[in-house]
Amino acid sequence: MVVDTYVETRDHNLCSSFGVRGLGDSPARFLWRTAVMIVTSIWKRILCVVVLAGSCAVANATTTALGPLSAGAPVPFSGTVVPSGPFLDIFTFTLPANDGSGYSVINFPLSIPEVGTFDTAFNSLALFSNPDGILFNSDDQNVKMVSGTGANALSFTFGPSSGGSMYLMVDGIAKGTIGGLYNGAISVSAIPEPAVLFLMASGIGLIGFLKLRSRDQVIS
Repeated sequence: MVVDTYVETRDHNLCSSFGVRGLGDSPARFLWRTAVMIVTSIWKRILCVVVLAGSCAVANATTTALGPLSAGAPVPFSGTVVPSGPFLDIFTFTLPANDGSGYSVINFPLSIPEVGTFDTAFNSLALFSNPDGILFNSDDQNVKMVSGTGANALSFTFGPSSGGSMYLMVDGIAKGTIGGLYNGAISVSAIPEPAVLFLMASGIGLIGFLKLRSRDQVIS
C-alpha cells in the first residue's frame, strides 16, 4: 500500500538519522522501536483520513442495489451526500412485468444547531433499461427522464412494461453547509388478472348499454 511504503521509508530514514543502527540489541533500541511503532500507527491513521477525504472531495457518486421489486407497497430509498457539491447517484433494481411504475425523489432539509445544514436540489431524474445488468455499456437505454434544475422534488410514471433490469439515476447538487439528504420511492402496479379485466369490460359495457337505453327513452 502507498501509505505503508511511505511510512516505512520515512521511519528508516528517521532511524538512520538518529544512529539507531549503532544501538544493537540494547534496551534503548527496544524503546526506540516501540516509539517508532506508535508514531507509525498514528501517521497511518492520519494519512488514511487525508486520502479518504481527498477522494470524497473529487466526486459524490454512489451505486445502491435495491434488488428485485414487486407490485404493491412503494419501495423507499434515500441518499446522503457529503461533502456539499454535485452528485450522481445510481439505484439498480429488477422490475417485474407491470401495468405501470412510479418514481419520485424529494429533498430532506435538515438544520443541526451549531453544526450545519443539509439541503438538496435536483437537476434530473432518469430511468434506464439495462438488459445485461452491466452499468454504462452499449445496451443501456434511457426510457424516461424529467428535468428541473434546482428542483426540490421530481417524479414521473412509466409503463406498462415487460420489466427487466433497470436503474434510476438521480442528478443534483448538495448545497447545505454539510451536504445534502433526500428520500425517494418506487411503486409498481400489478398487471390486472384476466378475471378482473373481464369484469371491468363487462362493467363498461353495462354502463354504455344503460346510457343508450336512457337516451332512447328520452327520444321516445
